[in-house]
Amino acid sequence: MKVSIIVPIYNAAVFLPQTIQSIRQQSYQDLEIILVNDCSTDNSLTIINDAANKDNRIIVVNKKVNEGEDYARFSGLEKATGDYIAFLDADDWLTKDAVKTLLEISNTHNVDIVYANNIRVFSQKLKINRINTFDSRYTERTISGNEKDNLFISFFGVNIVPVTTWGNLYRRNLFTADLKRSGLKFGADLALGMQLYHKAKSIFVTSTPVLYYRWGGVTAKFQPNFINSVKALFERKLEFITRHNLTNEKRTAVIELANCLATHVTQLATYYPKNREENLKILEKEFQDATYDSFAKYTSDPYFQPNALNTACINLDYRNAYEIAYNDSRKIKSRVRLIIKKASSALLRHIKL
Repeated sequence: MKVSIIVPIYNAAVFLPQTIQSIRQQSYQDLEIILVNDCSTDNSLTIINDAANKDNRIIVVNKKVNEGEDYARFSGLEKATGDYIAFLDADDWLTKDAVKTLLEISNTHNVDIVYANNIRVFSQKLKINRINTFDSRYTERTISGNEKDNLFISFFGVNIVPVTTWGNLYRRNLFTADLKRSGLKFGADLALGMQLYHKAKSIFVTSTPVLYYRWGGVTAKFQPNFINSVKALFERKLEFITRHNLTNEKRTAVIELANCLATHVTQLATYYPKNREENLKILEKEFQDATYDSFAKYTSDPYFQPNALNTACINLDYRNAYEIAYNDSRKIKSRVRLIIKKASSALLRHIKL
């Protein structure tokens, strides 16, 4: 049984050799390695081509237009011929028995998706890492039927099963022509994973880590695409909820949106603290967006506690939200955390910590 491993790549030259090597050296060797270069401006393509010259299992897809990770992933899918599909980010790497472990679980339990654990690496050189923990009630066994349907809520803000696509194993028959490309800068993993989970008849979640996930400090700078991608993903979720007559998912999706709006406020207050008036104007306009009309039904939900940032957001009180975020960002603990994030993020662009 062949496994197609798809790696979307954009300016990942610092980490790419280790990523590719971890795939090539898998104990299970019947692999198709699809490396998708999404118009990198560093020497990623050179590294990819050099690897392809050494291993005939590698297929190079060199995109002519940069379209982002989601479209790069689908470009890889167009080339895939394996019985199973797996995804890997360009800066992460697999354990030696990753594919073997995933395949054995899939075959033993006859499931459509195997979700695996990962090791979050903060510093490879200093050996600072942490293994994720899963809810033991839902691990090491097959989940199907009503139980699987109930856990679909994970993709709408209550993360019980993993919602990312990387490091998992999917049966090829899940990748039908009706899968939709999201093109999102944030949440593309979830947008695809949501569709695959819904198609699957059975899943298996294992606590065994098969992947090293490199912490890259994604929030170490202001993310201008974050809130727009979150809103676009929210609209896709609402459409999905309506189309499939889901009942419990809307509440958690709204709560998640309010929390993401709180993150957006926090980012403005943290990275542009001197631009108070400009930030308030930005937030005044943002809080008037029609996407947040759904908040009105949930302002009294017990999830939202008094004087909390996300409570100000669900009530669309942009001034109060900004004051809470700004005051929190001035605390010594928050400022130290920001300094560490910025330093780590800057270093990770050039060296492997």
